[in-house]
Amino acid sequence: MSKINCPECGFPISDNVKKCPKCKFPVGKFTSPEYFADNNNYDFTGSAIGDFGSEVTYSYIRKTMLGKKILRYGGIAIIALVVVAAAIIFLINFDTGMSNKGDILDIQELSVGRIMRLNGKYVIKITSNETRPFVSIIRDTKNGAYSYVYMEQGSGEINYEFIDDGEDNDAGESPEAVGYFSGYSVTEKNIDNVSSEYKYYDYLQRAYTACTIDYEITLKSKLNGILFYDVECDNEHTSTSNKYMVVIDGIGRGSCILNSMAYRTRDIETEFKPIYFIPATQLEKNTYKLSREFTARFTDYYDFENKYLGYNIYGEIDIPDIDEGLVLYKYSLENKENRINEEEKNGMTNIEDGSCAVNINDSVMGEDNSDLTDYCVNICAYVVWNDISSGSGKSKDIK
Repeated sequence: MSKINCPECGFPISDNVKKCPKCKFPVGKFTSPEYFADNNNYDFTGSAIGDFGSEVTYSYIRKTMLGKKILRYGGIAIIALVVVAAAIIFLINFDTGMSNKGDILDIQELSVGRIMRLNGKYVIKITSNETRPFVSIIRDTKNGAYSYVYMEQGSGEINYEFIDDGEDNDAGESPEAVGYFSGYSVTEKNIDNVSSEYKYYDYLQRAYTACTIDYEITLKSKLNGILFYDVECDNEHTSTSNKYMVVIDGIGRGSCILNSMAYRTRDIETEFKPIYFIPATQLEKNTYKLSREFTARFTDYYDFENKYLGYNIYGEIDIPDIDEGLVLYKYSLENKENRINEEEKNGMTNIEDGSCAVNINDSVMGEDNSDLTDYCVNICAYVVWNDISSGSGKSKDIK
């Protein structure tokens, strides 16, 4: 029996032990003649065992064990990295699933059909060569009003109700397609929270009830943009689609109206279904200027049988680097004495030839008061629309 040094830790041990008592290195495996006969045919003699610390044998053993450790621990490390990377990708997609860029589309055709009167609604069919989802921009050539229509499988429609009172209800529209917005599809997994408030209005003369639903949603990403959604109702005749709301810093606020319900209907059940998101680019203050300062005044108006008090805020903005698109903003109005309507709301307005007018009308319930001492409008973001002939869904950046 001879003494040798453990090739792993250098501790003096007997040449016939199987493991080093200090570091548990498998000495017995590497000191057998059979091992060296199978590995490069070393002439492993008794004198070699006595001189186990020789440079060639010692180096070979160390390299062999190092290679095994690299294979073992390196493989574990690679597997761990793959698992972590997959988890990160999954969390990003699950947690937000959203970005500030839309899909790139190739829209060469966008056609507007004739106005049809169908089942108590005016319906206008929109068709396109592009089957992927996008939002078409339709302008009324008579009054300049815009409609934004969610398109899927090359089809979409504008529809709105009319009151069938025996009179001739003229749609009053001559629509044309002028462009489109690109974004991406979204689902409930992209929404962190949805809160809603229901308000019912009974119209005795027309014997029906309408319901206004005010939504406030929170995205899982703090993005600016426009969220399109559907509202599914337990009464299929009152479900509605192609609704949209403005989202500022991940908070979306919007309303939809469900009409033509049975008189005195209450406690309807609805489901908020997000379908499409158009991302917006943040608008820095040095890229636009106020050509007309914001002013506010109280006003009143009538809605069928009811009289409402409200306010109007008006201002004009110049954005030289944008020809056509939308400006997104948020606003709040507060009367310091009566604290009327102090919560923030979101809105948007059209940009035409580098300028836009912000014209905000909102109703409040209360007595007339012209002392609007505290109101605020914050211009936040913009979306540039794409021409039909451009064949590109890329957004334009302000320089």
